[in-house]
Amino acid sequence: MTRGKPRILIAGAGRFGRQHLKEWKLLAAEGRAELAAIVVASAESRRRVEREWSVPAYTGFTAAMLEEVDGVDLVTPSATHYSLAKQCLSCTNLLVEKPLAMNAIQARELEADARRNSRILMVNHLFRCDPVVLRLKELLGSSPERPQLIQGSFLQEAPAADENLVASFEMLHYFDVIEHLFGEPPAAVLSEQRGGCSQVSLRYPGGMNAVLYLGWHEGEKVRSLVFEYAGRKVEANFLDRTIFVRERDSMERILVDRSVGPLRAALQTFLGAIQGEPVQYPNGELGARIVEIAERALPGPRRVKPRVAVIGGGIFGAACALEFAPHADVTLFERHPDFMMEASFQNQWRFHSGFHYPRSPQTVQEIQSTREDFCSEFGEAVIDDVVSYYCTSNQAVEITRERYLAICTQNKLSFVIEDTPPRYVDSSRVNLCLRTDESVFDFYKLREMAKARLREHPNVVTLLNTEVAHGEIDHYGRKILTSRGPDSSRRDEFEYLVNTTYANSNIIARWFNFPVRRLRFDFCEMAVLEIPMPNVSLTVLDGPFCSLVSTGHNRTFILTHIHESVLKSRITADGLPPAWGEIQSNRSNLIQSCARYFPIVKDARFVESRYGVRTVEAFTEDYDGRPTVVTDHGLGCWSVLGGKIGTCVSNAREIVDRVFPGADRELGRCRGMAVTRQ
Repeated sequence: MTRGKPRILIAGAGRFGRQHLKEWKLLAAEGRAELAAIVVASAESRRRVEREWSVPAYTGFTAAMLEEVDGVDLVTPSATHYSLAKQCLSCTNLLVEKPLAMNAIQARELEADARRNSRILMVNHLFRCDPVVLRLKELLGSSPERPQLIQGSFLQEAPAADENLVASFEMLHYFDVIEHLFGEPPAAVLSEQRGGCSQVSLRYPGGMNAVLYLGWHEGEKVRSLVFEYAGRKVEANFLDRTIFVRERDSMERILVDRSVGPLRAALQTFLGAIQGEPVQYPNGELGARIVEIAERALPGPRRVKPRVAVIGGGIFGAACALEFAPHADVTLFERHPDFMMEASFQNQWRFHSGFHYPRSPQTVQEIQSTREDFCSEFGEAVIDDVVSYYCTSNQAVEITRERYLAICTQNKLSFVIEDTPPRYVDSSRVNLCLRTDESVFDFYKLREMAKARLREHPNVVTLLNTEVAHGEIDHYGRKILTSRGPDSSRRDEFEYLVNTTYANSNIIARWFNFPVRRLRFDFCEMAVLEIPMPNVSLTVLDGPFCSLVSTGHNRTFILTHIHESVLKSRITADGLPPAWGEIQSNRSNLIQSCARYFPIVKDARFVESRYGVRTVEAFTEDYDGRPTVVTDHGLGCWSVLGGKIGTCVSNAREIVDRVFPGADRELGRCRGMAVTRQ
């Protein structure tokens, strides 16, 4: 403990060092400390500092110099911290910029030196003193509830090419902030390098997860943390010093006062510590623990072929398995005895062009941007000789004739205005008919193509009749899945996991405590009809919305109605499909309502009703929107909520590109033997 004004020596006069020097000069002027000297790297820096700041400057430490001061403020490049801190701690107290050292062994050694020499070792984890973090501590730290997910971005402008910087060490602030707020280090840490950025995923005891983006990019600075709870979201922006607290029916904006800057607060804490005041500060033990996290967050060597689990054998699961297969060992789990038996089958089998979604520009743009990818892989399954008509009702409220024409033109859709096809559409009920370029899939050919490619690829194992019952994440971030097959159960480990189960897209959220996406489940009925007419597809918008879509085979058509097809609708708390109970067919009303616009269905022979669950975002205001939602949960886990079959290849490639940037598509053409287990 020192008596009188503490004498402080600064080491380092770079950008951060000059900020420290300015604050120490102010503290000295206030009589709180005495600025003894500054140590710099070169004679030129020494002359400049003495001239600009009127402070004695030196180009190196001596033991005598260190013994004459009460503390050193070490603000030098990270790689020098260990060697310089060793010198200082043998003689005096030390405040060192983060990180304490560049590896955990060195950090623990410095911690031991401080204890052995009875020195104060304070690591300047500056964000602990930031008023935004102090306010977050008030908002979050006292609650027993933990967020399900923390998302953070600490992005800086691209550094100079000759700067050898490591993101997880230079930008480790959030590792410390999360521990400061919730009191625990992570149990598992994974890191993926993506250009100049690292995506660091952390899993904490009790199931709390964090996904942090750290590094450099071409844009402006980003400093943000978002805490997602089951019923609220807290968003902190460190640049404009705002915190938003959002709940389902309210929002509060908090502007944080920063009259006392975090650096001033940190220096005052160091002064209090070396003067024997009962202050809490980030000591060497904590500094070493944060270095251990940063070390674990270094992108490590990847297995030659990582193991990837794909849950769900629909077309989205098949596409993901095929796109991953050239680069990984893939296991595809499907609970049914064959592929594509749920949402991929219980579908109208349209190959959309965009006409179906006039109120959702996002969906139209996604459809247009993904068609080429789909055709490159499954183009042989597209039936182009189906003539597709879209009509607007003369009773339209939302989608009038004029509005629909404007939307189709704006989106550069391909169409011709024609008279309504006789016998098929009641022309007295519509005021516009467009002949479009939309086509349909041959479902059975699509399934056989996907099955053949999965069988042929040597890196794909398919497990049919096998349901994944549970998942867990171990200390190394591996996903351990327990599955049940027809004869036995098994446990498998994977580096990556993709869930493509559509209605069960929240299942891994339940296993791994990821945030649950609020979904609405519609139990729907489609009538399959046999009609003596050519391969024609008919849709009437906003009349209400009804469709008669050719399957491309045997004069067979699928009939749907926006209201009459929906038998039950639910939004569940856990985000998983409900137990539907007893279901009664509504096909009579379905056919009767559609016959008002499509009189041809009166001559139809009813073949069967098909039932399925449509899954969409709950509470969305985009009623037409059906974009595919790819959720990156971090920890090497993704969920895919498929919107349109035609987007499946592009969505799969999006995920693969995140794991294997610049993946060679041609590798996917290799052929060989694969294993299929049933």
